[in-house]
Amino acid sequence: IATKTGASISLDRDINSVLIRSDDANVCDKAVGLVNSMMVECHKLIVVMKFDSSDSWLMSVIVGKGGSSIKQLEKETECSFDIVKDERTVVISADSEKFVQAG
Repeated sequence: IATKTGASISLDRDINSVLIRSDDANVCDKAVGLVNSMMVECHKLIVVMKFDSSDSWLMSVIVGKGGSSIKQLEKETECSFDIVKDERTVVISADSEKFVQAG
């Protein structure tokens, strides 16, 4: 993005932000447009499933004994499954939108 626009781009992980700087407002606008386009494409490659506390038992079913169920799902769907137990969340990601939808 910096190469395409000439803007200075940095990530601020503390505030979960992309910082775009330039003396030229048009350059910033172009960089913002490119960042937004990339975010739209990235959202197609990720699905986040959040479970209610009453459904938290499903987390152990998804993972399976010793991770067997999740490993089989990853193999069959070509997706990566990230489990965040304390947030009762499953994040499904892949290199292709069709694989994410299959997962």
